[in-house]
Amino acid sequence: MITIYDKKESNFSTNGLGILDKCSECKTLEKLNGIYEIKLSYPLHLEKKKYLKPFNIIKADGQLFRIYHVEKDTPSNLLRVSGRHIFYDLNHYFIEDRRAVDKKAIDAMEMVLDEAGLTDIYTIESDIEALNTQYFIRRSASQAMFMVSNRWKGELFRDNFHIKINGRHLNDKGVTVAHGKNITGINEKLSADEVLTGIYPVGAEGLTLPEKYLINAQWSGADYPDFKLIKRVDFKEAKDEESLRQMAENYLYEHAGFAVNYQVDFIQLEHTKEYEEYKPLLKVSIGDTVTVKHKLLGVDFKIKVISIEKDILRSQNTKVELGKPLYTLDQYIEEFKENVDENFQEVDESIGGIRTQLDDLGVSYTIVKNISIEENMIHVTYEVERGSTHQYHADYSFTLDDSGRMTSITLEGIFSELLLKEVSTLIVDMTSFDIVYADGKKAKYNFTTDSSGRITAIEKVWEGE
Repeated sequence: MITIYDKKESNFSTNGLGILDKCSECKTLEKLNGIYEIKLSYPLHLEKKKYLKPFNIIKADGQLFRIYHVEKDTPSNLLRVSGRHIFYDLNHYFIEDRRAVDKKAIDAMEMVLDEAGLTDIYTIESDIEALNTQYFIRRSASQAMFMVSNRWKGELFRDNFHIKINGRHLNDKGVTVAHGKNITGINEKLSADEVLTGIYPVGAEGLTLPEKYLINAQWSGADYPDFKLIKRVDFKEAKDEESLRQMAENYLYEHAGFAVNYQVDFIQLEHTKEYEEYKPLLKVSIGDTVTVKHKLLGVDFKIKVISIEKDILRSQNTKVELGKPLYTLDQYIEEFKENVDENFQEVDESIGGIRTQLDDLGVSYTIVKNISIEENMIHVTYEVERGSTHQYHADYSFTLDDSGRMTSITLEGIFSELLLKEVSTLIVDMTSFDIVYADGKKAKYNFTTDSSGRITAIEKVWEGE
């Protein structure tokens, strides 16, 4: 049953403004840790079309969707409507600055709802026990929830006003399909871009394993080239050798084989004789694990259901995507932008620590004026205020992994246009500040950084002529 409700409705157990029993089409699209939307078509000549307007709420397949787009298609005599899952009401709540430090995922989620004033509307759940840190600075509440899912390596599930972020469990329902030849309606992609035969794992504060490298024992097998496929991988949450080894072994296991992706279109597939073999996918849910027996490769892949298009009128899945997402250029750019934004935030916080740690220099930091990237360097400009406004600059180098993600940021230098009269020069090397004042006096400050390059402490060690 598909029901339409007024935009201000809070009781969804009734028939609301009416039941939409004459829809010509109604489909939902849900992606794991991604979008969740509905598209509906309704005859223009019917009375209930007047309820299909922006902000009103559609209930379909037990889930609520708020309308954000309405379009009249006169040639086909249809009103075409698009809506986002009610979870995305969080788009309209702004978080200026909240910080979850060494918290569980559930605590970070609670912080987001508390800041948005939504603890009496949304409920939350998580089974992730690991502690982690995430800053929510100038983000919407929905962005913040996705950040929690990403930072705590979880999977986001939305059930009306209930939000769940659980660990990446198999959730194997016993669904098995076989694949071995080109079939109409099935698109298969195999990628070796992320295959590794060994890694150089690095934990918190530069922690490494005694043997340095962790090697997949099968690397010399026929499936691999005659050289090792090795890269450095950072595990910032690993603070001891045992946890570093466990995280590294899990990562290496996950990257020992091909990344696979299957897109199954049941509209095309139902006209083939192989349709019966894939029918179990008609009822799978987001996050389920499916076993694909690949006849040609002779291997079994256990892969996640990451995207489902569902026909609400027929009550079955019409398109199912398994495996790792296939990125379009737009998706890649957006993901890179989010990653860069997050690292800019880390740069901000690294320099931000100096606001409280350089009191001896008499400097008061106010705002970030500009952040830019040039080749492999991030340039940060702060406006500093002490009597009058001046500027302060910091340069950070950064490294990228093969996918273009920033993996580390290191402070390279700090220089100043403070012109505060008493400060003539400020020189920074790897571990200290050397300052020459305008009156000829000199001072030296030692500083320490963490593994990400953030300044963690500053100490005056010498002052004199």
